[in-house]
Amino acid sequence: MWYLELAEWKGERADEHVMAEVADRLEHLAPMLLTLDRARVQAQLLVGITQFEEGGGCSLSSAVVAAAAAGDLTLEVMVGLYPSLGRGVDSNGVGNGSPQEH
Repeated sequence: MWYLELAEWKGERADEHVMAEVADRLEHLAPMLLTLDRARVQAQLLVGITQFEEGGGCSLSSAVVAAAAAGDLTLEVMVGLYPSLGRGVDSNGVGNGSPQEH
């Protein structure tokens, strides 16, 4: 497995600068990615998101999607949702949005 972290950010959404940087890196990798033997190698753009509240989301710029397509990458998105601190948690470990009683 070969892993390359293209960007990391904190906050609600990645800004245009982060998206432009990721798109630029993918564009530079595209020629090399196209030479991979896809019968033996799986190539993907993995977007991992950690959220602490429901209702958030992820947006990818069209430049990032186009650059991933230029390298013939599949796209996979993983979202980890963790209940906010100080919120109630039900028996399944899921935040129910109400404050915990102490």
